[in-house]
Amino acid sequence: MSDPAAFEVNSASLVSHAGEVDGIGDGLAAAAQAGETVLTNTGAYGQLCQFIPSLLNALQQDMVGGMNTAADSAHETADSLRSVAAAYDNADGNAADRLRNAR
Repeated sequence: MSDPAAFEVNSASLVSHAGEVDGIGDGLAAAAQAGETVLTNTGAYGQLCQFIPSLLNALQQDMVGGMNTAADSAHETADSLRSVAAAYDNADGNAADRLRNAR
């Protein structure tokens, strides 16, 4: 029976998951870049509705900003996951050294 208060961390799985999170961040960054590329032309709605593109573009810029923020957050989270994995590996290595030197 295992101790219910104990837990195990597979650092390789954390690093792998960080790669997946980075991929999500890359996708968000690509979507934001695409959003910046396809702004509505002010002449697209004719003379009467010239105000529509500015409204749509403002909304689109807010969405692009949100996607960029989400992409940055995903990349920061991936970096944090890698740091945590390295810290676990370091702690495991230190514990193993202490056990080896306890003889």
